[in-house]
Amino acid sequence: MGAVRIAIVGGSFGGLTAAYELCRHLSPERAEITLVAKDDEFRFVPSFPWVAMGRRRLEQISFPLAGPLVAKKVRFARATVTHIDTGAKVVSTGADEHPYDFLVVATGHRSANEAVPGLGPFDGPGHSPMSAPEAEELARAIQRLLAEPGPVVVGAAPGASCIGPVYEVAFELDHLLRRRGLRHQVPMTFLTPEPYLGHMGMGGAGTIRQLLEGALEERDIGYRMAVVIVDGHEALRVGKSFARSDRLDAGEGRDDDRAHRGSRDCIGRLDGVLGDPRDRGRGAIDDVSLFEGGLEELADGAGAAHAHVAEERLGGEQADGDLVA
Repeated sequence: MGAVRIAIVGGSFGGLTAAYELCRHLSPERAEITLVAKDDEFRFVPSFPWVAMGRRRLEQISFPLAGPLVAKKVRFARATVTHIDTGAKVVSTGADEHPYDFLVVATGHRSANEAVPGLGPFDGPGHSPMSAPEAEELARAIQRLLAEPGPVVVGAAPGASCIGPVYEVAFELDHLLRRRGLRHQVPMTFLTPEPYLGHMGMGGAGTIRQLLEGALEERDIGYRMAVVIVDGHEALRVGKSFARSDRLDAGEGRDDDRAHRGSRDCIGRLDGVLGDPRDRGRGAIDDVSLFEGGLEELADGAGAAHAHVAEERLGGEQADGDLVA
């Protein structure tokens, strides 16, 4: 029996980890491994916020894929996969076909920015650090902010599967502005779809909620929870499922399951914008965004005992601000 053929699609953490682990367990005589990726470089995704803040350049968080893979006797093909025929077991690109016995698909996330009109960054006023081109675009936007300070809103889109970068961007931006002596000219607001700070889609951990509340308040960053971003054009429009997160503690105490239900129902009630949440799955929208525009507090008009979406517009007094998240 000949060597088994293994095709791996994707050249980031998942694809490289799969390739390295397979090489560790299978000799080249036992397995022919091919990795197909659209980019010829590995980029350390967690450092994208550093690129956005100007603390790193892309080349400082990247390395070529070909060398390390060839050293492990893994074939590398830089190409975009156009079709996978699971019957014939063939991965097709525009230039070649790669037959396989076993297939690993590790393409990572794709930010579904189009799910929220105006989310940007390339079709609207928003900005994001979730990919290399977006991080570089955000870096340019932050340089404009430093030149012409204005109000900023940092927020996550509804259904986001990776909430941590939202907090990182907020704290990093606050630190940058203070170093430049500009923080007093930049009112900051933090928006999150979480039912309370630090929920992170997993019900929180320890005292993270209190720590984050204290950290945001200490830095004079206003925050709002259980927020659904509906539209990023002209003025930022949002909806809310709960008026305040601390109301989740009433009666039975904090009910993490009810908190999860609230977020899902909130998204479901906006299915005209977001589609059926059952089809989207967690991580269908995976984005952290900054919006150009303004901020104005309006009445919540949202129930606390059950999930209910009320839309608001964020604009008005500070509408001349250059960068809003």
